[in-house]
Amino acid sequence: MSVLSYLVFYTILVYVIAQMPTADFPYVRTLDKNGKFVLYWNFNDTHITFEVQVRTFGYVGLGISRDGSMYPADVVLGWVNNDLAYFGENTTRIIYSFHDQDPDTEKFQLLWHGKENRGSVNLHLTQISVLPYDPTSTQWSSTAWTLDFINNNFTIHEQREAYRCIGFYLPDLGGKSHIIRFEPKIDAGNEDYIQGISLYRCNIGDAVNVSQIHGHGFNCLEAPPVIQYCKEFLAGWAPGGEGFYLPENVGISVGDSNDPVFYVLATQYKATGGPQGVKDTSGLRLTLTRSLRRQEAGYIDAGSYISWQHFLPPREPEFTTKAYCSQKCLMWGFKDTLDPMNVIGVMFKTHSLAKAVALRVIRDRTEMPWIIKDDKYSPNYQIMRSLRKPVTVQKGDRLLVECTYDTSSRTRTTLGGYFSENEVCRAYILYYPKKFIDGCLGWSSYDHLRGRFQEPVLSEDTFAYLNSTDWLRDQEMRRNLKVALATSTEHSFCYSNNQAPQNAFDHFDHPQYSIRHTAPSTCPQGAV
Repeated sequence: MSVLSYLVFYTILVYVIAQMPTADFPYVRTLDKNGKFVLYWNFNDTHITFEVQVRTFGYVGLGISRDGSMYPADVVLGWVNNDLAYFGENTTRIIYSFHDQDPDTEKFQLLWHGKENRGSVNLHLTQISVLPYDPTSTQWSSTAWTLDFINNNFTIHEQREAYRCIGFYLPDLGGKSHIIRFEPKIDAGNEDYIQGISLYRCNIGDAVNVSQIHGHGFNCLEAPPVIQYCKEFLAGWAPGGEGFYLPENVGISVGDSNDPVFYVLATQYKATGGPQGVKDTSGLRLTLTRSLRRQEAGYIDAGSYISWQHFLPPREPEFTTKAYCSQKCLMWGFKDTLDPMNVIGVMFKTHSLAKAVALRVIRDRTEMPWIIKDDKYSPNYQIMRSLRKPVTVQKGDRLLVECTYDTSSRTRTTLGGYFSENEVCRAYILYYPKKFIDGCLGWSSYDHLRGRFQEPVLSEDTFAYLNSTDWLRDQEMRRNLKVALATSTEHSFCYSNNQAPQNAFDHFDHPQYSIRHTAPSTCPQGAV
């Protein structure tokens, strides 16, 4: 085995103008006579690292060859296709393979890696949400400890999905603390049976007795009336997710005199598909500290209200829904405060049909740049995404959450709901400083919907009309539905644990923009 076969890591950067290397490389060589191809490198006893900078709009190749020939050689290629950067905010699917033997160099034959030594994973390469544990970091201190919220040996049904809730009183924390991290606690072997876990806290006051549900499980969709007060999202997990650290200057308040003391853990279970008697004690773990951070964070649960109004026709390869948090609702959440929200993280929640998600701010009649726009979204990789720098949301702004679905595999309509045959479109928006709003959900009124003969469809008849349409044949109604969603009056419902009354409504004309945002090219333009 050659020295280089321990590990060779190539970094290929395509530049159109001269740039400094991204790291301290002591060795550099210009490879071509025109000075377009510059190679940087460094090495130690086990690794050699390359970086190349090339003045070109085309592809770049770097390889190692015995005699300078292109074959046989080890070559890495990189390029940017029509200004499309492959490493951006989109979800990137990394593939990997390996073998425990070197290739047969005599026959120039690469041995097959086999079924076990290969795979793929979803990653957000430019939005880092998981940090390594570093006991010397200021993230951690002797005052940090963990608190678990887990299910109580729930039996997962082999044929039925379930939406299971369990209530908890918060133990006495001895004073105010800050949440600085949350992470999943998933029972080994149960990963494929859990669709999502969310932790909420409840503004119940002293007058409401919840002792009957403390430590006890119940069907979330048949919950006791007290659960209507459990509106504040606190932490969550969905497939592909891992632990999330808040920035070092930000924490979520718990244990203060004004903080809720009752919590509800909600878990969405899939059917096991065969195994019987599978027990589950999965849940979420919070890491807390008494060393309080400078900023206190909160969430806005934004997106589509879960109801039939979140309506998806079948056989649509790309169908987009929009949900607005209105100007009035956000102003209600700001109350008398003027300092802006600073968005630092976003976690999207969908079911299996979603293929793209996006979140944006609308200021006056101007589209601001997307906070996040992921055109390669995977429902199997729903994590809290850290933003590289906070995005400002001002008093008087609107929020827009978009989800794009591929319903090509469905022959019937898909409605908003909690189970796998349904769909959702939500964005859990983490921001600071905390305001007086926990959620802001939107839906269309469909008041501009026309029937197949262009007659107005009455509001009380809308669902029946849509549900009875032959979507596999009626292309005119497909067009009418899309026009209605692009022009109809919109609704927003906003709510808070910390306001009285605890919710507000708004209805407004479908937003029209005077200035639309155009995404800049991901590649700088200049002379080659």
